[in-house]
Amino acid sequence: MSKLYKERRTPDYATDNDSKVITKWILAISLVVAVFYVFGFLAINNNSKEESSNTESITATTRPSDEETVTIDIPDEPEEEKEELELELELYAPEGLPYYYVISVTDGDTIRVNYNGRSTPVRMIGIDTPETVHPNKPVECYGPESSEYARRHLSNKSVQLEFDNSQGMTDKYGRLLAYVYVDGVSYNFHAIKDGYAYEYTYNSAYKYQKEFMFAESEAESENRGLWSPSTCNGRH
Repeated sequence: MSKLYKERRTPDYATDNDSKVITKWILAISLVVAVFYVFGFLAINNNSKEESSNTESITATTRPSDEETVTIDIPDEPEEEKEELELELELYAPEGLPYYYVISVTDGDTIRVNYNGRSTPVRMIGIDTPETVHPNKPVECYGPESSEYARRHLSNKSVQLEFDNSQGMTDKYGRLLAYVYVDGVSYNFHAIKDGYAYEYTYNSAYKYQKEFMFAESEAESENRGLWSPSTCNGRH
């Protein structure tokens, strides 16, 4: 009886051990699976965050270009308006120019001044007026009016002279070539603008050529002085 009992107990003991071993393996495998699951979840979560940040980065970089497509360009100011504004400008004498007394007025574009103690003729740069005293030409249209305009503004005045290296100091007749300023303002410019002189370029461009051309354009458009149909109608 006891021998049989022992033989019967042995298989039961072995079975319990096998169950424990199997249980341990199941737990180990479950633990490994759980570890892989956790690491897999973390990896997927990180990838999702990176994709989200990349998407945000792309969105952020593309926004400026989207905004650029709705940028409104403001057109430049029309050339005609620019010219009108420039015509309103005044030409003043540069600082430091000496004064010379006007001895006489020859015609609308020539005067005589006391230059270093001598009576010296001055031919104004950039303008030309109708002839009144030319030995070989008759009195031209609006010549007397231009000469009177010059006398009214320059006679017995102290004026400033500005020379221009581009034109030389004197012309072939020995006359000084200069811009004339009276009361600090350009006489040459106003003679053209008021319609008593034409803009005149001799051989090469001069310092105030652009301003003088604008002045002539304004005088012509306004039919001033020699540009009026009732006077010379612009005939030179």
